[in-house]
Amino acid sequence: METTAVSFKRVINATVHADNSADTGRDMDVSADVNIANGHVDSFFNGRCEKPASDDTPAASASFARQSDGRLTITYNRADNADTMAAMLRAVDAFIAGASAAPMSIGAETV
Repeated sequence: METTAVSFKRVINATVHADNSADTGRDMDVSADVNIANGHVDSFFNGRCEKPASDDTPAASASFARQSDGRLTITYNRADNADTMAAMLRAVDAFIAGASAAPMSIGAETV
């Protein structure tokens, strides 16, 4: 069998899991699967926002998605008051803004 040389040029579409674990001053743990299209963040899905409690059980949690047209859907699963909900929304908004502004560098993984 003959080997053919192949060169990968650019990623057209990719889905990458992202989180805010590098932010040591965070109040909420936020993560999502981020869809990247043509080198730009396109949408977010399977998003989670959790406010941890001292016993490692989330004191509040929410799920979210943001479509490519900018529509944001957030569902508060456990949030006891409007202040917590507003803080969670701010954390999700900051996560989306940070991920959208982050430089894109996707390389091949060795498995």
